[in-house]
Amino acid sequence: SMLNDLLEAERNQLRALIDHLPLGILITYAPSGETGIINRKGIELLGASVVNSTGKIDFTQTYNLFRPDGSPYPPQALPFHHTLATGQAAQAEDVILRHPDGRETLLWVQSVPLRDKAGSVVGALSIYQDVTLLKEAEKARAMLRSQRQFLSTISHELRTPLHSILSLSQLLLQGDATWHPDQRQCLQVLHRSGEHLLRLIDELMNLIRIETGKEELYLSTFSLADTVHWALASLRPHAAQKGLTITCDLPPDLPLLRSDERKVSQILFNLVHNAIKFTEQGSIHITARVREGMLEVAVKDTGIGIPPQQIPLVFERFRQLDEGLARKYGGIGLGLTICKNLVDLLGGSLWCESAVGIGSTFYFTIPIQTKEEETHG
Repeated sequence: SMLNDLLEAERNQLRALIDHLPLGILITYAPSGETGIINRKGIELLGASVVNSTGKIDFTQTYNLFRPDGSPYPPQALPFHHTLATGQAAQAEDVILRHPDGRETLLWVQSVPLRDKAGSVVGALSIYQDVTLLKEAEKARAMLRSQRQFLSTISHELRTPLHSILSLSQLLLQGDATWHPDQRQCLQVLHRSGEHLLRLIDELMNLIRIETGKEELYLSTFSLADTVHWALASLRPHAAQKGLTITCDLPPDLPLLRSDERKVSQILFNLVHNAIKFTEQGSIHITARVREGMLEVAVKDTGIGIPPQQIPLVFERFRQLDEGLARKYGGIGLGLTICKNLVDLLGGSLWCESAVGIGSTFYFTIPIQTKEEETHG
């Protein structure tokens, strides 16, 4: 009696252990393939309707099995049948189970033989797992890779003729030919449109490089004041056209930075370019300070502002606050996404404070001294 009690207690412990495993467990007996044990996860994966009142599973009646191409999956081709017949382990990654309610589950199944002391096969232990989400994630990753490859290829293909158009239009504008004012204006529009398109292509290429981990850091020692000066050089005429002023207030004792100057310049360029785009009157003001061992830079504008609930969305890819703004101000909504990715790559943070109708301030921090071992993205 005591021995029976001990056996019963051990059986209950084993049952509890099997029931709490995150994988479906199914034990089938030789030679009939009759169901011996199915755990809680197994019933959950197969659906309660699969297990009949006697605790057995009818693999031919309760649901349909299919292969990914839609053809029927014969129950006798399941791994446990192979194991019972041959005594060898077997697995399948392509079992699609269609439930009575029409829902489909993709199962990964592995089966191993259970033997008695004499080595004869007495059953099969099958482990199975729902891999539907994993397969969907794999498909999504593959699709993302092909999209990035397509964007990268098309961007490269567009750049070459675009550079030719820009060079030619620049040459014509600087030439000695006496252009009619209308012709000169057409050339200027052509050149500006080409520059705009090139900037969009460069943004796409930057994003692809960053997201695929191919963007590396190239460290040098430089002054923030010089970087701000160069970043603003090409933006001041654009601001002047809109009647906006750009001012800088950088402390003279700012330490030299050890970072990637090109990326810092790009972050500044994108933030100021964005500020000019969304500001109709007033100014853009750039300040910097050292805070907790980091350099903090702020770009403040007197633009349209951003509603509080939409501030987190502005750093998302291809995101603009509404279609009306996208049509009015142009762009494809990548500038801030690139800034966020570059700041992350440099080991800093990027955030925004804004009030509708008053303006926005974008802040970013980067380490004053980036360590050499951090130079690969």
